[in-house]
This record gives sequence, C-alpha cells and structure tokens, in this order.
Amino acid sequence: MTSTAIGKRINKVISTELAPFLKSEGFRRKGRTFHRLHDNHIDVVNVQGSKWNSGSTGEFTINVGVYYPTIAELYDPFRPDGLPDEYHCTLRERIGMLMTGNRDKWWKLGRFTSEEKLSHEVTNATRDFCIPWLAQMADPESVKARVPRFVAAVFAYADGDVTKARELLIDSLGEAPVNADRTRAWAVDHGIDLA
Repeated sequence: MTSTAIGKRINKVISTELAPFLKSEGFRRKGRTFHRLHDNHIDVVNVQGSKWNSGSTGEFTINVGVYYPTIAELYDPFRPDGLPDEYHCTLRERIGMLMTGNRDKWWKLGRFTSEEKLSHEVTNATRDFCIPWLAQMADPESVKARVPRFVAAVFAYADGDVTKARELLIDSLGEAPVNADRTRAWAVDHGIDLA
C-alpha cells in the first residue's frame, strides 16, 4: 500500500466500508487485493489506483477476477507461488464492464470528495456487480465460454476431453496467430496432434 496523500485517501475508501463488506463475504485482505478461496478456484477483487494520481487527488477502479489453479498449472509458466494477483487470473474484468453502460469506471477523489460517501458508493457497486459476476464464474462452463480458445482448450484437456481440446487449439491458431508457436508447443507437450 502506498503512503502518498492520495494513496492514504484511497486506503481510507477501502477501509471504511469496502473491506468490511468483502470480509463479510469471505474475502481476506492483502494490501489492496482481496481473495476468497474455494475448492477449485480463487475469487480476486483488487483496487487499482491510477498511475497519474498525484498529491491528494486522483482516481481508482475495481478489478475482479477468478483464478483456477489447476488450469494455470497446465499452461502458465508465470503463475504465482502463493495467492494470485488480479492479473494472474484465468478470467478478469474491470467493474465498469460489468456495470450498466459497459464502460470503464474510475472513481475520482477530488479536493472536496468525502471518502466515506465514496466508500459507500464503491461498496454498493462491488456488491451489485462484482459479487454476482464472481458467483457466475464459479461455474467453469461460464469461464470457458468467455476465455480465449487456447485457455478453453486447457479446460477441456483438464476435463479429459482431448478431442475437444484439439478442436479448440486448432481454432485458437486462427483466433490468435501471434501465439501459434506457443499453442503448437503446448499441444506437443501434452500429446495432442494438431496436424
């Protein structure tokens, strides 16, 4: 956590209502990131300050993600040793993309903004949009429908459906040609013939 003036204000927004709310939902806090552990996945909520923040004014947003460790073990050489950060997640979103209007959302902390009122607003938005999204993403089928085909192929492989994994890997070659070498190498490493 940062000790700048705006960092302290953002931390106050987090601590006032958001952190207690997420704790009541089963999350544990580490800095500005919150984790909720399940049998097969981890829910992640992260508060991200803008890199342009300065002085005592600035803005922040909420990132949300779901992390499936068994899937990451199969394809991610950079997976974390401990709890994942939001950017490690199997699938992630910004809160604004879950809200009405589907636009990026950054909350502003101006000179006269009340941290307490803003915390209430942010907590309500997290409750109304992030928590339901995380509940949906507890179903691997929902995740598979939203991830790139390569990751969906890894899910299929983990489920023991090598035929489906092969189909999705072939599709992923067209979806992301820039990653073709990685896709082919992963297929070879897992005994899947893409010819």
